[in-house]
Order: sequence, then structure tokens, then C-alpha cells
Amino acid sequence: MGCARPADGGPKNDRQLAADPTFAQWSRAADTGDFSAASVAARELVCRFPKNGSAWNCMGWAAERLGVASDAEQAYRKAVEVNPRHAKAWANLGLMLGKRGAFEEEIRCYRRSLKLRPRHAATWMNLAAVAQQAGRKADLEEALRNLATFSRRPPPAAGPPRPAPAPSILALPPAATPSALLEKKAEPVTAEVPPRVENNVSSASTPPLRTPLPPKPPESVEDFLRVLRERPQDASLWNNLGVAQAASGDLEASLASFREARWLASARNEPRWNVTRAAALLAEKDFQEGRSAQGLARLHEAAEASPESDDLRVALVKLDLAMGNLDTALADAAAMSRESVAAGGAWLALGLALFRGGREAEALVALVVATECLPNQPAAWQALGAVQARRGKLVEAAASLARATKLDPSNGEALYQQGLVEIFRKNWRTAARFLRSAARRLPTEEVFDAAFAAEEKEGGAAALAEVCRETLARDPANAAAWRTLARLSEKARDGPAAVEAWRRAAALRPSDPEGWNRLGVALAREGHSAEARAAFEQGLATAPEDSVLLGNLTLALWRLGEERDAESAFVRLRKADPARARAIASWRKAAEKRSRL
Repeated sequence: MGCARPADGGPKNDRQLAADPTFAQWSRAADTGDFSAASVAARELVCRFPKNGSAWNCMGWAAERLGVASDAEQAYRKAVEVNPRHAKAWANLGLMLGKRGAFEEEIRCYRRSLKLRPRHAATWMNLAAVAQQAGRKADLEEALRNLATFSRRPPPAAGPPRPAPAPSILALPPAATPSALLEKKAEPVTAEVPPRVENNVSSASTPPLRTPLPPKPPESVEDFLRVLRERPQDASLWNNLGVAQAASGDLEASLASFREARWLASARNEPRWNVTRAAALLAEKDFQEGRSAQGLARLHEAAEASPESDDLRVALVKLDLAMGNLDTALADAAAMSRESVAAGGAWLALGLALFRGGREAEALVALVVATECLPNQPAAWQALGAVQARRGKLVEAAASLARATKLDPSNGEALYQQGLVEIFRKNWRTAARFLRSAARRLPTEEVFDAAFAAEEKEGGAAALAEVCRETLARDPANAAAWRTLARLSEKARDGPAAVEAWRRAAALRPSDPEGWNRLGVALAREGHSAEARAAFEQGLATAPEDSVLLGNLTLALWRLGEERDAESAFVRLRKADPARARAIASWRKAAEKRSRL
């Protein structure tokens, strides 16, 4: 990571910023796509370097990736305010203004940036695109004249003999006009432009180009071909011909053009262009039209021709997973880089699929690779911890889940899994602490039940009761919190509080027979037999054969002296659960004997 050169318009103290550990954190987060962590690091940078334009530029870049356009624009404005010679911040500010339709201001920002960096092709391309969109003919012509100077190169050196382009390329129907291509700038196949032109603190990454606008675009596919007869060694022209053909729907021809561009570019050690993307598009078309085998074969062929392309391998892994071919997906994943973010996503998906398929040992390997590719991705560490726990590796699972919660302290699922791991390790106090934190962030039935179980072993209930009350203050309709609070109240021998909590839980879940049963029991303990009877009957309305409810209803009716109804309930109980009926009959005989003494 280098600092900006003076001619590049960067601040003079970028060297100090680049040496700062916080900037290293920002760079790692930006490179791995962890934009939340990048935002946190950028905020610390601007606190420590409030007069440094690049620090504010870092903040704007992170806010833009998080989708907070207003914060991004404000940060870029601050960057150019503290350093009016920050060329990249001017360009970034221009792009943000253009996204909300302020084309005149966008053009002015690009002009300021180009005064500081007159040979920056990406900014000239952005200026050409906005000038065309805003109808500024003079600005468009000036931008195209400058872009034309970038494409003038010396004649290529003689290379090895190669086959001529496929004849089918030279006989194609007319394609879309350049204006149509501009309107279709979101199409999957575009001229290949790096999403981040510079990956250092002084630039905080120039954003993607608005559109792949060539210097002087031909009017049709035929015009491209006419120019190519004069300049057949121009890889850029072949690539843009492929873009035009893809936009017109002729994917086979576009693939052939991209292959030609790739051959020419590789002879000059230039980027590989769009050939892999075109192959992926053709495979996607095959899948949509029901030719799954042909699509997979096409992708495998392209991957063999482009062994360095993680894009193709990722596509293969995803398609294999969609078709349930786990073994093939494993083989394709093995050929991927262990440093690519996209490959990390594929390894993560593969690991989860293997885990669901019961192949835990292979899932463990895949998820270890996923964490290597995505060291700042909480989901990868959480999945790895879950598999390690299933495999009995409790110490390793605890460490992985701790990493997940450190990266994302609000991850309730990871905290819940940490608590379960500590329960398995019989660390009840630690488990209770994790599960209370999980319940604050993920207030579900499973989490509250686990937290209550840990609290019972740990011996304290006040902290969990406080979590329940906090949850209910935010969400009074959370039945799980009411149920847990009711159980804690029963444990504390607070009968009225237990009755009220069970009443609220039952009202929120009227189809849950257990809730009505627990409410009835709590009412009976407080001496409210008539209300207890109503609660038991409400539960039986949803579960007529529930033997626990039938038994409790029988007891409540006996206490009320309603012998006929009690006998009817007892007959139903005897049919549903004879053993429970005998136990209740014995209890009644013993109670009658005690009353006669």
C-alpha cells in the first residue's frame, strides 16, 4: 500500500496514514468486502487524522459500499474541503452526485479532478458518459478526443502463428447502437473494468466506471468488423465487439470475439478480458433452456482453458450444488484459489451443503478453507464452529464461534451456539452469560429455553428475568419471553406474577395447549379453580385427547364439586391414558381418606 505521489493530488501526510495500523485494518476489510468493518476503521482514521483528505475518502468509500449515499457524499465533500487537491476524492464526489441526477455538479467535480490528474482515463470516461447523458456535446467531444490518445499504441510485435477468427463472426446482423449500449450498462457482459482502480489509502479506490464507453464507438457490429479489418490486432476492439454482440443476444458470436480478444491480450500480457464471463452467460442460457449437461460441459471446457479463473470455478461449484452433485462440486472447488473472496463464498456454500448432507468431515475441510478466504466474514466462522461442535471438537468450536461474535457482536445465532457449546462442556456460568446475550439479540423460543436451562444449573435467575423484561419492553408480543418470565416467577415462588405471565403467553399463542395447561396449573395453585377449569377447557379445544389437560381438568372439577362433569372428563382420560387415569383415581381415594380422618 503506497501513499499518493504529489502529482496524483494526494495529501502530503499520506505516508503517515499508510503506516498507521488502523489503515491496515481498513485495507484488509476493504479487500475482503467487509464494508461494516471498513466503516468502523475509517471512522477511527478520521478521528485520528481529521485534516487528512484520504481518511475522509476512506470513510466515503465504505459508506458508499454500505449503500448510505448521504454519508458517502458528506465524507467526500469533507475530503475535498480539507484537501482541495485530492483528485480521487473529487472524482468520487462527482460519481455520488451523478447517482442522484446532479449532472452539472458531477461534471464540475470531474473537471476539478482532471486538472489535478489530466491523464486519468477512468475520469475521462466518466466525464464522457455524463456529458452524453446530460446532452453536453462540447464536453463529450473533448472527453472522446482525450480518450482517443490513450488507445494509440505502437504496432504489436510479431507473435506465434494462430488460427484465423471464426468466419461466422464476419456475417452477423446489425447490433444495438452505442446509445442503446449505454442504456444497457447493467447488462452482465460489459467491457472489463476493475471495480477499484487503485487500492491504497490515497485513492480509497476510484469507483467503477459509469459505463464501458469506447473512445469513438462504431455504430453497429458491421462497423466494428470494418474497423477490425484495418486493425485486426487490437484486442480492445475485439472485446468491445463481443460486448455489442452480447447486448444484441448473439452469445455464440460474442464468445468467439472474446476468445480472440483474450488471445491478443495474452500475447501482450494484458488482462484476459471477458471470455470467461461470456462462457458463464452461455452456460446460464443452456440451463434456462433445459440443457443442463451442455451448460456444465461448456463451463468445464472454459475452466480448463482458463485455469486461473476463479469466476468459472465458482460458477461450476454453484451449479453443481444446485444439481446436488456434491462430489463434482468438491473437485471443482479444489482447483480454486484460497485467496479469492468469490471462491470463499463458494467454499462456504459447499461446506454448508456437505453439512446438510451428513458429510461432516468434508464439510469441516471446506469451511476451514472458507475461513481462510474470508477471515473477516462472521458467517464463515459461525458455520465452522457449528460443524466443529457437531464433530465433538468443543474447544475449537468455542474459538471459532468467539471469532464470529468478535467480528459481529450482534450475531445472536453465534452467541446461541457458543452457549450450547459451553453447556456441552458443562461450563454453566459461561453458558448462561452467552445465552443471555443471545436472547437479547435473538429472542426466540429455543434461545430462551436454553438460557433457562443454563440458569437452572448455574443457580441464578435475576439476570435472565431482566433480559425478559428488556425484551418485553421492546416487543410486548414476544410469547417466548413471557413463557420464560413465567417459569422464572414460578421458580421464585411468585404465584401472581406467574399467573399474569402465563396469561399473556397463552393469549399470544391460543393454539398452544401447553400454555393453557401451565396457566391452569398456576391458577389452581393460587386457589382459582374456576379460572383453572376454563384454562384447561381452552387447551382441550385445540388438543381434545391431551391426557395432561384431561387429568388436570378432572382434578379441577372435583375441587369445584362438579362430580358429573368430573366423571365425564375422567372417562375421556381413561380412554386416552389409562395409566394416568389410575394414578389420579388413587390420588382421589387417598384425598378422600385423609378428609374422613
